Amino acid sequence: MNFEKLDFKSQEKPFFGNISLYHKICMDILTTLLSLSEYNISLIENESKDIVSLMVINLTNNILDSLDFISDNFRANSLIVNEYPLLIEIKQMIDYLLMDPYSAGDKNINLAMDIFSDFFKLIEIKFLLLKDYNYEWQAPNEVINEYDLEIENFVIRLDDYRKRFEEIV
Repeated sequence: MNFEKLDFKSQEKPFFGNISLYHKICMDILTTLLSLSEYNISLIENESKDIVSLMVINLTNNILDSLDFISDNFRANSLIVNEYPLLIEIKQMIDYLLMDPYSAGDKNINLAMDIFSDFFKLIEIKFLLLKDYNYEWQAPNEVINEYDLEIENFVIRLDDYRKRFEEIV
């Protein structure tokens, strides 16, 4: 998939367009991978090169490639630059969860789905709260306080994800 045409600097469309649709598509792909998780293990054990194995590999690569592209360009948007370190950590966890062939089962994919979904919901909320501003500091205190509460709750959930991730690793 070619992600080079995505515009991260557009003021008209923050981030790269419809983040809700991106979130939905990636969750659909992860759900598909979850439905194929038992098949993944047999693919690895048999080194299968059939059409399904190629699709599983391509779906996984599409998720990881999109996260690579996003992380490479995340700092370009002034509204979400502060979330960049979180994205890098989340990207690394998802990369491990999807690429470790022998533990890439339901538990890994479910955790990857939880982490991915929760983070991108946070970004969607931030865009909704700050849609009328180019920079976070331009927003009124009530809006900032509401987002601060969202980020605090996210960090609590992220700590739980980290614990679950450490159990897998």
